[in-house]
Order: sequence, then structure tokens, then C-alpha cells
Amino acid sequence: MDIVKRIIPQQTEDITVHWARRTLVSIIIASILTIGCESWIIINERYTSSQLADGLAINQVTQDSYDMVYSNLRVEVTYHSVFLGSLVFWLGVTWDALLHQNLMQIISVNLYNVGLLVYASIQIAQTKTDTDLASPYLPPNLSDNSSSGLFLAAQIVLPVIIGLFIPIFAFLSYKLHFEFGWRQYRITGGDLELRRVFFRYDILLLLLKFSIFFVVAFTVLDLVLTAVTSNGLIVIPILGAIVGLMVTMAGYYGARRENRLYIVIYIAGCLVVIAYLVDRVYDAFHRQAKADDFSRVEIPFMLYASISFCLVLASVFFGVVCWLNFGKGLRDVLDQEAKKKSGTEFEAEVIDLEN
Repeated sequence: MDIVKRIIPQQTEDITVHWARRTLVSIIIASILTIGCESWIIINERYTSSQLADGLAINQVTQDSYDMVYSNLRVEVTYHSVFLGSLVFWLGVTWDALLHQNLMQIISVNLYNVGLLVYASIQIAQTKTDTDLASPYLPPNLSDNSSSGLFLAAQIVLPVIIGLFIPIFAFLSYKLHFEFGWRQYRITGGDLELRRVFFRYDILLLLLKFSIFFVVAFTVLDLVLTAVTSNGLIVIPILGAIVGLMVTMAGYYGARRENRLYIVIYIAGCLVVIAYLVDRVYDAFHRQAKADDFSRVEIPFMLYASISFCLVLASVFFGVVCWLNFGKGLRDVLDQEAKKKSGTEFEAEVIDLEN
């Protein structure tokens, strides 16, 4: 039962979760359908890649044709893998917002939905362009593989599902506003200054989560689609995981516990991440090798780099803002809420009857 309480929104004395649970069911259904479509697209392209390797083994495909098509498929699969990750993140960030009744995070998911729709729509044209480019190099028995019914249907159904879900989620967000809005009012006691402090704290947590995703996605694109040394392929993921975990924990606990040392570590870590982003972009554009390959990934590479840069920079700003808000009551009201949820808010006073 404890596990169920941790993964399903629970009703308290004065906060209902009717719409939160309906939203959870809706996002799970939408995520299963969209992840299924995107997974099928990736599986189909991986199958084409394996068949291409078989053709090379029996001299049905030349080495030049194999290199060209394989490079093309590698770029495609990387795009789709990052998008698949974005769908998993979509489910996770929405679920997290429902569990913690974070209205600001719910609002941000509405904007994220639009981004998913745009990307899913562009993916259709992008996949067709890449397929047309590779088709002349494929053996006759594989030429129409990427145009098969299920493969094409998965590409079309994906944006349709997201497009239908956008107004549904917007309606659910409107309903959640009343359920979650009462929580903020209750724990802040209606104090306007404390509500502003709480609002900025929620924004920092929101930026933390989205920054993690976009920086990780940028790193994947950087390692797979640009020229990176063999040492870089090892060092960057290891250091990235260490720094990312350290910065995230320092940011959360620094703001939650109003710990100045943690916030300083968080801000310093964010500046390191910004320096990393700038260095990788500079290195990519001044690298002479694989210039033709990089030109194909330049737009998504810069898109993720720019979004990551803006999110991390905004995280630094709100980290400072939360630092300045220390001592204004946020920690106290969050501690009180935690005690209420755990049932330890009111402890019986021990009375010594002998004295």
C-alpha cells in the first residue's frame, strides 16, 4: 500500500484528487500509444539497417552504398531515439506534477505538448526526405520497406494522438487549477508574499527537471552525431552524470532546506554546464572533419543547445532568486505540509503527572 500511495495521487483532508487521477490515466494512455508508435518507427529503421548489412555480406550492396545509407539511418535513429526519450520524459514530468500537485509544472506540460506536436509533424517530412535519399542505394527487395503501411501509419498516427490530447490536457489543466490552487492557498495561508516565494520555488524545480532532459538530449546528439574522440565518448558521459546528479541534488535541497552552501554549489555547477554547452557548440562548428555529416544535424543540434543554454541560465537566475527568499517562511510551510502528510504534525504532549 505504501508503494501505491507513492505513485498515485492521494486525497488529504481538504485536497481532492479526482481530476488528478483522471489526468494520470489520460497521460498514461497517451504515452503508451505514442511511445508504441515511435518504437515501431525505430524498430523498422533498425531492421532496414540489419538487412542492409546482410546485403553487404553477400555483395548485394556496395561498401559506398552501405556507408551512405548507414550514416543516414544512424542520424534518423538518433533523432527518433531522442524523441522517444522526450515522450518518456513527458509521462514522467506530468506524473511528478500530479503527485506533488505542482500547478506550474502542469501549465508547462501544455507548452511541451505543443512542442511534441510540432516535432512529430516535422518528423514525417524528415523521415520521407531521408528515406528518399537512401532509397537509390538499397537493394530492390528493401526499396519500399520504409514506405510500408504500418511504418507510415505510425508516423501519421503519432501527431494525431498528440494533437487530440492537447485540448484534452488543457481542459484537465483547467480542472486541476482548482484542486492544486487550494493547496498553495492553504499552506501559504493566503499570504501574498509567501505565495510569490512559493511560486518562484516551483519555477526553480520546473527548470531543474527540464534542464536535465534537454542537456541530456543535447549530449546524446553531440556524442552520436558529431566527431568526438574515443576518450570523449567515455569522459563526457561519466563526468556529465556526476556533475548532473550533484547539481540537481544541490539545487533541490538548497532551495528546499534554504541551505546557502548547496545553492552556491548549484549555481557554480550550472555555470560549468553552460561552459560545457558553449565549448561543445564552438568545437562542433570549428571542427573540419565530418563537415558534411554535421551539416545534416546542425539545426537540431543548435535547437537543443539553445534551449539547454536558456534553461540552465534561467535556472541560475531563479537559484539566486530563491537564495534571496531564504527566511521568508517557505521552508516552514513545506515542513508543516510534510509532517501533515506523514501524520506527525500533531504530537501528543507528554505530561508528567507525578510533578
